[in-house]
Amino acid sequence: MDARRRLAERSLSAERFAEYASLLSPDESDAARQQALERAERSSDSVGAGLLLLDLGAADQASALVLRLRECLGSAFYEHLLSLAKGLEEAERPLPAVVCYRALTDQILTGGRSKAYRHAKRYVDRLSALDTSVRDYRELSSHAEYLARLRERHGRKFSFWQLVEGSAPKPPR
Repeated sequence: MDARRRLAERSLSAERFAEYASLLSPDESDAARQQALERAERSSDSVGAGLLLLDLGAADQASALVLRLRECLGSAFYEHLLSLAKGLEEAERPLPAVVCYRALTDQILTGGRSKAYRHAKRYVDRLSALDTSVRDYRELSSHAEYLARLRERHGRKFSFWQLVEGSAPKPPR
């Protein structure tokens, strides 16, 4: 039990926490959950902590954490960031989901990963859909401003913009 406790305390894994919590009484489990929530909120790992908070049913805290640490998302592991974006969207937290989808799009375009442009286009579509749910972008740029900035930074990535605009890319000659 002590080994499982240490593993749960050293990671932001919901699975490790669940393994540890399953060995505890209901009162001990509640206390351990509270400690896990506090650990996640203090973490600088916005994606791992956000996923743990979502798994523990703390969507408001996950949202606040993602918004607070949004500058760190650009270097996050792609698959985990995508899981966080989907989790926030499912939890009906559109603004932090927007932040995650923007980070995913920026990762692809900044890296010039042309084989992933279809994914970036899909994220732009998700951003457009989420735009109707975001009432206040707070200090973030609006969807239209984000797209304009994206075009300014990545306007020469013609195959991406052809996907976004709905025209098929032309084969090379």
